[in-house]
Amino acid sequence: KMLKPFVRKSESESVEMADSSGDKAAPRLATAAAALSAGSSEGTIPMDQYLELFRGLSVFLRSLGSAMVFVVKDLESKIEVLAKLVEAAPDTHGNLFAAVKHEVDTDPTLRERKKDPPSASRTILRLHRTLEFITLLISDLLDAAPDKSGHSIVSDAYGKTLSNHHAWLVRKAASASFYALPNRAGLVDAISADVMGTESEGSKKGKKDTIEVSPELKAAVTTVLDTLRNTHAAVEKLYTDNKLHELP
Repeated sequence: KMLKPFVRKSESESVEMADSSGDKAAPRLATAAAALSAGSSEGTIPMDQYLELFRGLSVFLRSLGSAMVFVVKDLESKIEVLAKLVEAAPDTHGNLFAAVKHEVDTDPTLRERKKDPPSASRTILRLHRTLEFITLLISDLLDAAPDKSGHSIVSDAYGKTLSNHHAWLVRKAASASFYALPNRAGLVDAISADVMGTESEGSKKGKKDTIEVSPELKAAVTTVLDTLRNTHAAVEKLYTDNKLHELP
């Protein structure tokens, strides 16, 4: 089933917590990033908040439509695997660092190619690679020239990140699917909705091909990007220190 762009239709796709005045909290991605930033410290990344961040990122990718279906399906399957591991062993897998250390210390087959039982370390590595792609995509979306196409922004980000871990056939299929992406204004609308809960000002004015990112949106997205980058850097160091980047 193809994914439809720009749809927000359930509580699973937005944060519905209300304060005493009845106002809704920020959209899911912004809320998840803030919670993860507040809960993380050196050597600690709470797994529940880490997973919620990826659920928010999945909502963002879904809003881009069918072009991202191959990333979304893989991302959501990894979220499900990791969530089940955390639920089954909260004492050892409630913290990302502790989960990886536990598997490194106790699983002599960790570095072998196998499917079962699932490994938190291998699953986190796949999420980590996807995080690199999404972070670069959002960053380039903010900084790209106003007339750069959505297709070019996503293709460039993919070529520098996830494509390095995909087989040739997957890369070719991805390249073709990116032509179904919305234009740059559509991408800006998507991130604006997921971070600020609003349509972009440029899009409201009808600037569909050459859109400027407003200072307010840029500031809000930069805050989210800081969390994405800090999370990626922490996991990158963890996997480098433990020589886990080449896990099968």
